[in-house]
Amino acid sequence: MGLLDNLERGLERVVRSAFSAGGPRAVKPVEIASALRQAMDDESLALSEGHTVAPNSYVVHFSPADFERARSWGSTLASELCDEVIRHADSQGYALPGTVRVAFHPDADVRAGDLRVVTRLDDGSLTAPAPHDDGASPATAHGPGASAATPDRLVEDLPAAAPREPAGPALELDGRMLPLDGDDLILGRSAERADLVIPDSSVSREHLRLLTVGSTVTLLDLGSRNGVLVNGRRVDGSVTLRDGDVVTVGQTELLFFGGTGGRA
Repeated sequence: MGLLDNLERGLERVVRSAFSAGGPRAVKPVEIASALRQAMDDESLALSEGHTVAPNSYVVHFSPADFERARSWGSTLASELCDEVIRHADSQGYALPGTVRVAFHPDADVRAGDLRVVTRLDDGSLTAPAPHDDGASPATAHGPGASAATPDRLVEDLPAAAPREPAGPALELDGRMLPLDGDDLILGRSAERADLVIPDSSVSREHLRLLTVGSTVTLLDLGSRNGVLVNGRRVDGSVTLRDGDVVTVGQTELLFFGGTGGRA
């Protein structure tokens, strides 16, 4: 039996009772660990030959029922998963930009027995918001080979103050205005494929398309891994944007401006 088998058996023992009540469709700890490893591999970025950076911040989205089972173990399970993230990064030769964080989040769009992992590269430069009870169950790991459960919330972006409204359609990101100059633009994290580049590892290389006809801007999800939210609601296919809409891709929020005169 290999080291990975021993690890997964250990994870299973640690939290078996928390998930046993959910029947055969309940998410199992080994599935969470596997999903984290897969997300790390999928979202790692090769910066140069021999130097690959992997996400260090993970939010696991569960169905509400599965979330309650995971939450009953909370930091115990999350801390074990932090250790697994570090072990997998070491085994693959990935560099981690900062403290490893794993948090759980209830998501009504996730079916029982399924899960969705949202990742982020977090070098510690983000500012933590004031504590709020959103039900998330976090843990952090401080450096390779060491982990510790803490009461700290997962670091999140604070909304930036809205700048002066532009003359034409645009998206605002962290105080920067991204004008929608073309009538067919791709938004994603790939500098080679996207017209509007979002430096967020939880954003797909080609995440969404923005089609502009006259003053109307239509957003189309390009089958992105983590989906698109507009005002907190998941986009199914396409949606017409309105002035003031908040577009969420991965862990990044963008404010849509329809142009001068669009806002009341």
